[in-house]
Amino acid sequence: MRCSRPTLGIILLIAAMASAGAFAREQPAPSEPGSASGRNLFISKGCYECHGYMGRGAMGVGAELSPVLLSLNVFTRYVRHPSGAMPPYSDKLLSDDNVNSIYAYLRSVPKPVTADQIPLLAPYTDTVGRPNEERRPFSERL
Repeated sequence: MRCSRPTLGIILLIAAMASAGAFAREQPAPSEPGSASGRNLFISKGCYECHGYMGRGAMGVGAELSPVLLSLNVFTRYVRHPSGAMPPYSDKLLSDDNVNSIYAYLRSVPKPVTADQIPLLAPYTDTVGRPNEERRPFSERL
C-alpha cells in the first residue's frame, strides 16, 4: 500500500491534532490530597525523565506508573529497592511523606484516552480501539 505525499501529510496532521487534543485532556485535576505537591516532586526529583510527566512511561525507558496498580506499601518498597535501571531513593532523598505525595499524584492521573474516544478517529475504530476495516469505505483502505 502506497500513500501519496498529500495523503500522508493529511494523516500526520490528523494524528498531530488528535494527540494534541488528547494531551490537553490528560492534565490531571489534583483530586487527592498531596497530588499537587506530588506532581511537583515527581518533576523536581527527575521521575518524569524516565516515566514521562503523566507517569505513562517515556519512549520505552521507564515503566508505566499510572494508572497505579500497586498498593502504597509495594510502591514505596520499589522506590526504596528497585530492580533494573532505576536508582534507589532512600528516605534521605525522598521522605515517606514525599513518596506518599508522588503516589497520590499518580493515582490522580486520569486514564489515557483511546482512539475511539477521539471524535475524529471514532468512525475508524471498533469497540476496543483497533482500526475497523469494515466501517471504512473501500477506497480509503487502498
